[in-house]
Amino acid sequence: MIFQTRKRKLIYLFHQHQIQVYLLEIELVHISHQLKIMYLHHKDQNQEYYFIQEQRVALTIN
Repeated sequence: MIFQTRKRKLIYLFHQHQIQVYLLEIELVHISHQLKIMYLHHKDQNQEYYFIQEQRVALTIN
């Protein structure tokens, strides 16, 4: 079982405002399937937005 975590900081320019977005990518690789969770965190002024995308990918074992 392999567990990988990557965090990337993305900066967008939206209507002349800098928006900092944190992308937390968690990969859990099992012998039969792969679970990939995309965690997007966006904090704008006094509001916070959370986007979670879960993706299951079947792995081919040779």
